[in-house]
Amino acid sequence: MRRLLLFIVFSAIFRVDLVKAQRKTWWAKKITDDFYAAGRLTDRQIKYAAESGKFKSIISIFHFASRVSRCNNTCEHYPSTPEAVTIARDAGIGYAVLSRDLLWSSMEAFAAFEKLVRTSPKPILVHGIVSFSATGLTLLYLAKTSQIGCADIYSRGLAHGF
Repeated sequence: MRRLLLFIVFSAIFRVDLVKAQRKTWWAKKITDDFYAAGRLTDRQIKYAAESGKFKSIISIFHFASRVSRCNNTCEHYPSTPEAVTIARDAGIGYAVLSRDLLWSSMEAFAAFEKLVRTSPKPILVHGIVSFSATGLTLLYLAKTSQIGCADIYSRGLAHGF
Protein backbone atom coordinates (compact mmCIF):
# COMPACT_ATOMS: atom_id res chain seq x y z
CA MET A 1 0.00 0.00 0.00
CA ARG A 2 2.81 2.37 0.90
CA ARG A 3 4.55 1.73 -2.46
CA LEU A 4 1.32 2.36 -4.32
CA LEU A 5 0.84 5.65 -2.50
CA LEU A 6 4.43 6.71 -3.29
CA PHE A 7 3.92 5.74 -6.93
CA ILE A 8 0.74 7.81 -7.15
CA VAL A 9 2.39 10.83 -5.50
CA PHE A 10 5.49 10.69 -7.74
CA SER A 11 3.37 10.11 -10.84
CA ALA A 12 1.29 13.17 -10.01
CA ILE A 13 4.41 15.29 -9.44
CA PHE A 14 6.06 14.26 -12.71
CA ARG A 15 2.82 14.65 -14.68
CA VAL A 16 2.37 18.16 -13.32
CA ASP A 17 5.98 18.99 -14.24
CA LEU A 18 5.45 17.66 -17.77
CA VAL A 19 2.26 19.70 -18.18
CA LYS A 20 4.01 22.78 -16.78
CA ALA A 21 6.93 22.30 -19.19
CA GLN A 22 4.57 21.99 -22.14
CA ARG A 23 2.62 25.05 -21.06
CA LYS A 24 5.78 27.14 -20.72
CA THR A 25 7.17 26.07 -24.10
CA TRP A 26 4.04 26.06 -26.30
CA TRP A 27 5.75 28.49 -28.69
CA ALA A 28 8.50 26.01 -29.59
CA LYS A 29 7.48 23.91 -32.58
CA LYS A 30 8.73 20.33 -32.60
CA ILE A 31 10.54 19.24 -35.76
CA THR A 32 12.04 16.00 -34.39
CA ASP A 33 12.82 14.76 -30.89
CA ASP A 34 16.19 16.55 -31.16
CA PHE A 35 15.13 19.78 -32.88
CA TYR A 36 12.57 22.49 -32.15
CA ALA A 37 12.06 25.84 -33.88
CA ALA A 38 10.94 29.27 -32.74
CA GLY A 39 11.01 32.90 -33.77
CA ARG A 40 12.82 35.60 -31.81
CA LEU A 41 12.87 34.65 -28.14
CA THR A 42 11.92 36.91 -25.28
CA ASP A 43 14.05 36.94 -22.16
CA ARG A 44 11.25 35.01 -20.44
CA GLN A 45 11.19 32.33 -23.17
CA ILE A 46 14.94 31.77 -22.80
CA LYS A 47 14.43 31.21 -19.07
CA TYR A 48 11.43 28.93 -19.71
CA ALA A 49 13.49 26.91 -22.21
CA ALA A 50 16.05 26.29 -19.49
CA GLU A 51 13.54 25.68 -16.67
CA SER A 52 11.45 23.23 -18.66
CA GLY A 53 14.29 20.76 -19.09
CA LYS A 54 12.94 20.16 -22.60
CA PHE A 55 16.05 21.63 -24.30
CA LYS A 56 19.75 21.19 -23.68
CA SER A 57 20.85 24.09 -25.88
CA ILE A 58 19.69 27.01 -27.99
CA ILE A 59 21.07 28.04 -31.38
CA SER A 60 20.27 31.47 -32.77
CA ILE A 61 20.61 31.78 -36.53
CA PHE A 62 20.42 35.57 -36.38
CA HIS A 63 22.42 38.19 -34.51
CA PHE A 64 20.11 40.67 -32.78
CA ALA A 65 21.92 43.99 -32.41
CA SER A 66 19.48 45.64 -30.02
CA ARG A 67 16.87 44.94 -27.38
CA VAL A 68 13.23 45.43 -28.40
CA SER A 69 10.17 45.77 -26.16
CA ARG A 70 6.62 45.26 -27.39
CA CYS A 71 3.66 46.14 -25.21
CA ASN A 72 -0.02 45.33 -25.59
CA ASN A 73 -1.70 44.26 -22.35
CA THR A 74 1.70 43.18 -21.05
CA CYS A 75 5.23 43.93 -22.19
CA GLU A 76 7.54 41.39 -23.78
CA HIS A 77 11.26 42.10 -23.93
CA TYR A 78 13.35 40.66 -26.77
CA PRO A 79 17.01 40.81 -25.73
CA SER A 80 19.95 41.63 -27.97
CA THR A 81 22.20 38.66 -28.77
CA PRO A 82 24.79 39.51 -26.07
CA GLU A 83 21.97 39.86 -23.52
CA ALA A 84 20.44 36.54 -24.66
CA VAL A 85 23.77 34.78 -24.20
CA THR A 86 24.00 36.13 -20.63
CA ILE A 87 20.38 35.23 -19.81
CA ALA A 88 20.89 31.69 -21.11
CA ARG A 89 24.17 31.25 -19.24
CA ASP A 90 22.58 32.48 -16.00
CA ALA A 91 19.62 30.11 -16.57
CA GLY A 92 21.97 27.16 -17.14
CA ILE A 93 21.40 26.45 -20.83
CA GLY A 94 23.88 26.65 -23.71
CA TYR A 95 23.34 29.40 -26.28
CA ALA A 96 25.25 29.47 -29.57
CA VAL A 97 24.94 32.08 -32.32
CA LEU A 98 25.79 32.09 -36.01
CA SER A 99 28.29 34.80 -36.86
CA ARG A 100 26.73 38.23 -37.33
CA ASP A 101 28.55 38.40 -40.69
CA LEU A 102 26.56 35.47 -42.12
CA LEU A 103 23.14 35.63 -43.73
CA TRP A 104 21.21 32.65 -42.32
CA SER A 105 20.29 31.44 -45.83
CA SER A 106 23.87 31.37 -47.18
CA MET A 107 25.98 28.24 -47.69
CA GLU A 108 28.56 29.62 -45.27
CA ALA A 109 25.88 30.00 -42.61
CA PHE A 110 24.70 26.46 -43.26
CA ALA A 111 28.25 25.12 -42.76
CA ALA A 112 28.52 27.09 -39.51
CA PHE A 113 25.09 25.81 -38.45
CA GLU A 114 26.21 22.20 -39.06
CA LYS A 115 29.22 22.76 -36.82
CA LEU A 116 27.09 24.30 -34.06
CA VAL A 117 24.62 21.39 -34.23
CA ARG A 118 27.43 18.82 -33.99
CA THR A 119 28.88 20.49 -30.89
CA SER A 120 25.63 21.38 -29.09
CA PRO A 121 23.85 19.00 -26.71
CA LYS A 122 20.43 17.86 -27.91
CA PRO A 123 17.51 18.57 -27.90
CA ILE A 124 18.24 21.93 -29.51
CA LEU A 125 15.92 24.91 -29.80
CA VAL A 126 16.78 26.72 -33.05
CA HIS A 127 15.46 30.26 -33.39
CA GLY A 128 15.68 33.22 -35.73
CA ILE A 129 13.74 36.38 -36.50
CA VAL A 130 10.74 34.20 -37.38
CA SER A 131 10.32 30.47 -36.88
CA PHE A 132 10.16 29.52 -40.57
CA SER A 133 13.82 30.48 -41.08
CA ALA A 134 14.85 28.30 -38.13
CA THR A 135 12.63 25.47 -39.36
CA GLY A 136 13.90 25.71 -42.93
CA LEU A 137 17.57 25.64 -41.94
CA THR A 138 16.95 22.72 -39.57
CA LEU A 139 15.04 20.74 -42.22
CA LEU A 140 17.88 21.36 -44.66
CA TYR A 141 20.36 20.04 -42.09
CA LEU A 142 18.21 16.95 -41.44
CA ALA A 143 17.91 16.28 -45.18
CA LYS A 144 21.65 16.71 -45.80
CA THR A 145 22.61 14.43 -42.94
CA SER A 146 19.93 11.87 -43.95
CA GLN A 147 18.43 11.84 -40.47
CA ILE A 148 14.94 11.85 -41.98
CA GLY A 149 13.75 10.99 -45.48
CA CYS A 150 12.25 13.16 -48.21
CA ALA A 151 8.66 12.28 -47.31
CA ASP A 152 9.29 13.25 -43.68
CA ILE A 153 10.98 16.50 -44.73
CA TYR A 154 7.94 17.30 -46.87
CA SER A 155 5.36 16.43 -44.20
CA ARG A 156 7.22 18.25 -41.43
CA GLY A 157 7.64 21.27 -43.70
CA LEU A 158 3.89 21.28 -44.37
CA ALA A 159 3.17 20.99 -40.66
CA HIS A 160 5.31 24.10 -40.09
CA GLY A 161 3.64 26.16 -42.78
CA PHE A 162 5.81 25.58 -45.85
